[in-house]
Amino acid sequence: MATPNQAYVSNSVPFGGITVEIFRGQANPASIGEYIVESLTPTQSVIEGIRPASDGGDNGWWLVTGMTTGECVIQLATDATPTLLPGDYFSASIRRDENGAVIAERFVIGRVGHSVATTDYRKQSCDVRVDKFA
Repeated sequence: MATPNQAYVSNSVPFGGITVEIFRGQANPASIGEYIVESLTPTQSVIEGIRPASDGGDNGWWLVTGMTTGECVIQLATDATPTLLPGDYFSASIRRDENGAVIAERFVIGRVGHSVATTDYRKQSCDVRVDKFA
């Protein structure tokens, strides 16, 4: 979607990332507003083990799927926009399964940085974890 100052935008690619609704509270969740997620970098961790041979050499290894964690930068539109807190969460669909279907996931905010002011809005850096049981 173009603004009046743009003459042309190829493939209608939006700026800024994705828009999400963020909730606070698990038992009685309340929406605290819509936010723009500038970047979201979830990473699938693994637990790795090694089976040494009796002489100490390599005898194979194994992997177990671990927790998906990552980082994100979220825009806070105005000074009145609530600052994010640990435990706040949002849903996003950024992955696809083997059949091409979109996978909806809940991202729970862990550690949060202090908000930083830019020219027109604030930003906040956060750690996230995917709640696969949500």
